[in-house]
Amino acid sequence: MTRTDRLMRLMDALRRLPAPVTAARLAEQTGVSPRQMYRDIATLRAGGALIDGAAGVGYSLTEEDRKSVV
Repeated sequence: MTRTDRLMRLMDALRRLPAPVTAARLAEQTGVSPRQMYRDIATLRAGGALIDGAAGVGYSLTEEDRKSVV
């Protein structure tokens, strides 16, 4: 799976799963390690994704980002 595909799967999982979603659950959904998931979340945030949360707590998309889905 390419990095772009993995990031898209991560965004999809954040939209589908009840918030907050732990990195372990997201890693399971996307097939990577939790450590890689933290890196991917940082990449998405740097690219402008509105992801709330923190390690050990869980992550969720803000309402603005959820509404931007086509």
